[in-house]
Amino acid sequence: MLTISQIAQQLFVAPGHLTNTLTRETGHHPCYYYDLKIIEVANKLLLNSNLSGAEIARRLTFDPSNFVKFYKSITGITPAIFREKEPYLPYYPLNRKNTCAWFKIL
Repeated sequence: MLTISQIAQQLFVAPGHLTNTLTRETGHHPCYYYDLKIIEVANKLLLNSNLSGAEIARRLTFDPSNFVKFYKSITGITPAIFREKEPYLPYYPLNRKNTCAWFKIL
């Protein structure tokens, strides 16, 4: 994935300006979208592979214990519960705003 600095450079704007503009216009810090993409990839791996949660965490460059905390902080459930119960889970949109706890992208 591209960093905010790389995107800003391609747009000929400062990284801080890009971050502030995205946050103001969308209501979400750019990290929110990075987090969503990671969860999307994790969910695909959880549902479409026999990889363990630890192996999925490593593929996404996480320490396995940190990945469970990260996943649960965004989705409200653990990866194991998602894998087990996914067909029965209602859809809840993610609603975190302006957080960047797991990635330093600037």
